[in-house]
Amino acid sequence: MLEASERNQIIDSQLELLKQVLYNLKITEQEFSKLPPETRTYEPVGRMFLLTDIDKFMNSLKSQQTQLTARASELEHHKKTAENALKKE
Repeated sequence: MLEASERNQIIDSQLELLKQVLYNLKITEQEFSKLPPETRTYEPVGRMFLLTDIDKFMNSLKSQQTQLTARASELEHHKKTAENALKKE
C-alpha cells in the first residue's frame, strides 16, 4: 500500500513538472509567432546553439509539445492504475 501511494506521489510531481514545461513551450511559441519570418533564431542543442529559421524552430516546439502531451497522458494512465491498486488494497 505504501509503495502504491509513493508511486502516486511521484507521478503527481512528474505531471506538475510536465505542465510547467508545456506552459513554457506555449509562451515561447506565442512570442516567436509575433516575430517576422526573416528573424534569425538560435535553437539550443545540448551546450550549443544552432542558427535556424523560425519555421524549423516552431516545428521543433510543436514536436516537443506533442511528445510531452503524450507523456502526460501516459502518466495519467499510470496514476489511475496506481489509484486502482490502492483501492483494491
